[in-house]
Amino acid sequence: MILKEKYQAFLFVLPVIVLISSLFFFPLINTIALSFFKYLPSSQSYSFIGLENYLTLLFSQKFLFSLGVSIYFLIIGLIFSFLIGLGMALLLNELSNKKFIIIIRGALIFPWVIAPLVAGLMFLLIFNPSFGILNTSLLKIGLISSNIYWLTFPPFLALNSVIFVDVWKNAPWIMILLLAGLQSIPEYLYDAAKVDGANAIQRFIYITLPGLKPMIIVALLFRGIWVLRTFDIIYILTRGGPGEYTKTLTYLAYEEVFQYFKLTEGSVIITIIVLLTLLFALLYLKFLGRR
Repeated sequence: MILKEKYQAFLFVLPVIVLISSLFFFPLINTIALSFFKYLPSSQSYSFIGLENYLTLLFSQKFLFSLGVSIYFLIIGLIFSFLIGLGMALLLNELSNKKFIIIIRGALIFPWVIAPLVAGLMFLLIFNPSFGILNTSLLKIGLISSNIYWLTFPPFLALNSVIFVDVWKNAPWIMILLLAGLQSIPEYLYDAAKVDGANAIQRFIYITLPGLKPMIIVALLFRGIWVLRTFDIIYILTRGGPGEYTKTLTYLAYEEVFQYFKLTEGSVIITIIVLLTLLFALLYLKFLGRR
């Protein structure tokens, strides 16, 4: 018996569905379920306690502090990633007909192409207080009088140093997205605005920004998801220190599960991260529905 076409199509994608389910959905469901249980060392079993883990963790100092770090990381990372990405996109759009544009594009895209591990190790050397190129350069030109401990003290500087690396690594992705948006804006709109006497700032406000609105929303939503999941750069540069000043929710979840073996507490944090990620995804889907 010949199957209907729609069932044949389903059979073709069934292996992919099974693979994704086994590697993502089943572990995710198991993690969420585990967050409602408490481990009993005496009997080496789990007891259902409902929302008790959530109520305990949500009002704990370590969670609230990590949440604050994550929010600060998210806001500052988004702002500077967007501004730098937009600036680079505008620059490349203006230089699109210039010589060596391919070399310039390659240089600007390079940070996004390299692996986070490589970026972290590279900046670990750059930020080194004794022989790092950053301190050496600042000392030579007289901007500082002694070595700065970028990743250790003061703690607030360590957090901003990690954010700087994350922005350096991911701003080129926003640049690529916004550059595509810039090149899709019809040139005749700018020509008409020039005829009407609009200056460069007015053309940017009334033509460029409205034309880039879809790309800006997509860039900010996806970048927000990535910031919430940032782990590797923090792990390489600071291990969540000094103290807890660079310990985001993602790093706190890793620490609870893999260092302290608190599976239920770690599951709660992971579930909260999933919910925050889902919020960004829903905003993106809502935006697509409006379009």
